[in-house]
Amino acid sequence: MSLVEDYCIDSHNPFRNLIEHIPLVTYSASFEDGFRLIYISPQVETMLGFPPSYWTSTQDCYIRHIHPDDRERVLKAKTNSAMSRTTFGADYRMLTAEGQSIWVRDQAHIVSSKERGALFQGVLFDISSDQQLAEELGRWDAEARSLAEHLPVILARFDRHLRFLYANRWLRSDRCLAPEAYLGKTLQELEDDEHVVKSWTETIQKVFADDRPRRLEFSMATPQGRKHYESHFVPEYGPKGYVEVVLTVTNDLTHRKETEASLYESEARFRQLAESIDDVFWLADAASEKILYVSPAYERLWGATARTLYQRSSAWLDLVHPDDRATVRERFRDRVQRGGYSGEYRLLRSDRTIRWVYERTFPIKTPDGRVHRVAGIVEDITDRKRYEEERLRMNKLDSLGLLAGGLAHDFNNLLTAILGQLTLAKLALSPHDRLFQRLTEAEAASLRAQELTNQLLTFAKGGLPIKKAASLRQLVEESARFVLRGSNVKCQFRFASDLWPVEIDVGQIGQVIQNLVINAKQAMPDGGVVTIQGENVVITAGDRPPGSLDLSAGHWVRVTFADRGVGIPAENLEKIFDPYFTTKPTGSGLGLATSYSIVKKHGGVLSVASQVGVGTTFTLYLPAMPSASVEHSQEDSLAVESGCGRILIMDDEEPIRRLLNDMLELCGYTCELAKDGYEALKMFERARSEGQPFHVVLLDLTVPGGMGGKETFQRLKELDPQIKAVVMSGYSNDPILARYQDYGFHARITKPFKFRELAEVVRNVLSIRTNHGDNRSTDPCKLR
Repeated sequence: MSLVEDYCIDSHNPFRNLIEHIPLVTYSASFEDGFRLIYISPQVETMLGFPPSYWTSTQDCYIRHIHPDDRERVLKAKTNSAMSRTTFGADYRMLTAEGQSIWVRDQAHIVSSKERGALFQGVLFDISSDQQLAEELGRWDAEARSLAEHLPVILARFDRHLRFLYANRWLRSDRCLAPEAYLGKTLQELEDDEHVVKSWTETIQKVFADDRPRRLEFSMATPQGRKHYESHFVPEYGPKGYVEVVLTVTNDLTHRKETEASLYESEARFRQLAESIDDVFWLADAASEKILYVSPAYERLWGATARTLYQRSSAWLDLVHPDDRATVRERFRDRVQRGGYSGEYRLLRSDRTIRWVYERTFPIKTPDGRVHRVAGIVEDITDRKRYEEERLRMNKLDSLGLLAGGLAHDFNNLLTAILGQLTLAKLALSPHDRLFQRLTEAEAASLRAQELTNQLLTFAKGGLPIKKAASLRQLVEESARFVLRGSNVKCQFRFASDLWPVEIDVGQIGQVIQNLVINAKQAMPDGGVVTIQGENVVITAGDRPPGSLDLSAGHWVRVTFADRGVGIPAENLEKIFDPYFTTKPTGSGLGLATSYSIVKKHGGVLSVASQVGVGTTFTLYLPAMPSASVEHSQEDSLAVESGCGRILIMDDEEPIRRLLNDMLELCGYTCELAKDGYEALKMFERARSEGQPFHVVLLDLTVPGGMGGKETFQRLKELDPQIKAVVMSGYSNDPILARYQDYGFHARITKPFKFRELAEVVRNVLSIRTNHGDNRSTDPCKLR
């Protein structure tokens, strides 16, 4: 055993205390025994976490705790030292009790022992901190070099003789030269541009002379074309405190210069665009809320000058509708803080007109995410809102129509029976009889009740107008005079002498005219004049008069109803055509809503303009028929032309079936009655089989719970394609009454109807010729 071992093992050895308290680990290991540790000092537990007994307990303990990546290298080096009896020294990693690795420096010499052969006696130093520092310095150096090579700037270093000490790859690539072409060379040797060489030489010399950084901007020719640069010259100080090197940092400004030029052109194009579009574009400073730019469209939309906005940035808010102002102000503060916002609001301009706008704002942020500017676009959506309101208004009317249509159908059936029975009663009396006059008055009252059902039908989807060419002038004058009879309001008519006929449902448009005149009369409780003016209008795509935006190009008749009454407040104009909206204590809110619906179903437009204290003007556009001729109504009479033929009547109401039977029998016809389509089909087939076919069938369109007129007619045509049919209805969800020919019917009768109307319809249908020479293609009376 060696002397060191003896000292270490002997607990009474005076050197043991010294060995076990110095800041390093001493050890002794046997080479022949596989590097087994014979002794290791207690400091190993502080260094690696295991006590000495652990390390000497097994043969391979030391080897197992050498880091796997270093193990082969260390053992090979120790073997070489043992074999050559030379001193061993190496840095490597060892594994601690926590599974971590630390760097150690191992230094040992070889001694010989009779019992154990070659022994390593050495010391272990913990050099982790030194290794980490070295690694960190190496990493910093590598990062600095990598940064210098990869920064998108040109870096170079010059000594006092203006020779290159370093040039990064950006300079080499920019000048298309190898690295060695720069080192030790001067600017004069590498650069042909004398102006650049002179300016750089003078600048570098100034930095060496006064230790002050410099900046230089220049342009020069390169293999890639002419480029613009900006260079910064920075002094580097040596150990003695004076400038030893000048570092130059050069930025390529070529792209920035080109971008600035493009930006200038882009800004010019943007300004041209912003000043030519209808939308308002604005730009504001986020911090001060100051308006920096607003396009000329602001003056058109707001009706105020941009100058006032530049002078006081909140001036735009003054013209926001009072009901919207608080919300818009809050949204503006929010958009300044966050930048993004979109919403609608109203403007109440100085001329008291209201405009709807839709505003969108966008944040313009700095690189650190701070909102620097706020940009916005304001779009005039007044027309769009009007379209939306019209759709909503029509939806409301259609919903009411489901209920109103059913009521009108039932009411018209009752009126048909009442009016018909009154007519039959009059036929039994002399026109000079007092009772005849009473019945005539009752008949007139029934016809006025029919006008009420027409108002209900207007709401119904199936209440489509039954149109014909008519004189609007005659209808307007008659309706207006009727409404104003006995009142303190007079009419002044101004119609074009050649006013075109219009394609209308006379009853429905008459209702519209009455509602508009009633509205004018109520607006002038102290009396006044309603001015009604009618004229022909030709609308083209490029030339549209005010209020005609919804109309297609073509021929129209325009009628205006102007009063000098109290006027309508601006906030009520938007709701004036809504169902049930009224400002009158006794109003129903249905008059103007009904009128609006009627006009829309005629393909026309009804609009309103009003000013409080000045008056109101309603404008009505209706499709014109310039080349049409107008049928003039005949005086109603009980005398009708008699006829002959067999008629099948189908109606679900028994009083109406009996009434039709009585009326047609008075005209000379033979009738059979059916309560629904199934019964009508059976009677039709039986009559054919008996050789007594029907010449005309009258079919009620709607039969609750049964087969109605449309389906019945289709089934009848399968039995006899030449059958002649008349459709009857007080109401229908289908547009059959308005376009009866499209469904194969030969005529229509709307309930309630007059005796003369019924007789003429049947007589006209009987005279219609069919396509196949059938006997019934002519009047049966002429075939006898």
